[in-house]
Amino acid sequence: MGPVSYRQSRLRRLIDAPVASGGDYVLYWTQVYRRLERNHALDYALRCAEELGRPLVVYEGLRIDYHWASQRHHRFVLEGMQANATRAAELGLSYWPFVETEKGQGRGLLRRLSERACLVVTDDFPCFILPAQAEALARKVAVPVFAVDSNSVVPLSLLGPAVSAAAQLRPRIHKAFAEAWPHRAAAKPRVPDVVTKRVKAPFDTWKAKDVAAFVDALPVDSSVPAVEGMPGGAPAARARLREFLRRRLRGYAEARSEPGSPAEAYRTLEHLNNKYALDGRDPNSYTGILWCFGLFDRPWPPERKIFGSVRYMSSENTARKFDVKPYYAYIEGLPTIAEARSGRTA
Repeated sequence: MGPVSYRQSRLRRLIDAPVASGGDYVLYWTQVYRRLERNHALDYALRCAEELGRPLVVYEGLRIDYHWASQRHHRFVLEGMQANATRAAELGLSYWPFVETEKGQGRGLLRRLSERACLVVTDDFPCFILPAQAEALARKVAVPVFAVDSNSVVPLSLLGPAVSAAAQLRPRIHKAFAEAWPHRAAAKPRVPDVVTKRVKAPFDTWKAKDVAAFVDALPVDSSVPAVEGMPGGAPAARARLREFLRRRLRGYAEARSEPGSPAEAYRTLEHLNNKYALDGRDPNSYTGILWCFGLFDRPWPPERKIFGSVRYMSSENTARKFDVKPYYAYIEGLPTIAEARSGRTA
């Protein structure tokens, strides 16, 4: 499969509208990839802007009322937006960050930005509110809206129908990986001069000297506080990956947690995962939840009440695998959120 065909396999046109060749810019609306490197959606937006001879505008917004909104998620995303602002300046791209401080502040903004665009490029992502948001924009604008898959090295459209076992999925990935690898997203995007013409935003773009203080003043859930030492943004992610490869990869297979859970708890697990985990609302995160219910696993006889043939891991069996008493002692010694805020430490 050639480069053009691979690009097509990542692309979905959400509305059959003509390109507005007289538009002011090409608009890349980053919703979930939120990085200016190794991003097929960004690469495609850059190619479109170059072909049309127009500047590229990168718009990144953050609502205040998304489901499971909390200080943890908000701060993590905003730290990433700060990193994106720095990276966009290095690349010479117009970067327009918008952050709501009151519910509904951004209503209609994206539609207005799209009205000035030749076309819109956004992220194609199968989870959370992303599909509905992209489809909603496509219904309201008169320019093409392209959704681009940058979820994995192998485009999702080439992996075939959904499977129920990892043994079915792995051969598909192995078969497609070697051909897909040369078509991976650019580690450093190619930015032609024509796309770097600066475009002034029609609103006050977001800036904050102190992200933590900014988030503290917002009306989002403070019972889920930020994870200190776990900043958002591509540079922080690369640093964490280097640390994992250097120090933690050895022994990972033995030390990682073993999932296991009974049947009715799916909605509870989804809620807890998406509320507290920084990687919640993500396909990999959903896969981890569903694995607890038997996805990618075989039936384990004998069949039991409640559990059926889902792989069973009791607390007693887990205790035989791990020394849990020191862990219990550590957890019981942790301060509550109120105690931590008053200055008490473990």
